[in-house]
Amino acid sequence: MASNTKRELLTGAHYLLIGFIALCAVFRWFGSRPLMLQLLAWSAIAVTLSLLRFIILFFSDWMRRDQWQTIQRRYWK
Repeated sequence: MASNTKRELLTGAHYLLIGFIALCAVFRWFGSRPLMLQLLAWSAIAVTLSLLRFIILFFSDWMRRDQWQTIQRRYWK
């Protein structure tokens, strides 16, 4: 249960960081634009970073599959 809570807290921290990065980018490059354009830019940046996070998680999970471990264990026997 502790690892599940830890995972949830880390996931929340990831999304908070994504939102903060998107907000900083909007203030930096879209600060003088209308509010609707700022919201659109923030949404686009946040969605892009979230998709990038999912891609990274997918590839890291793919590299840690049991297939790689079983091949390695065969050589040790």
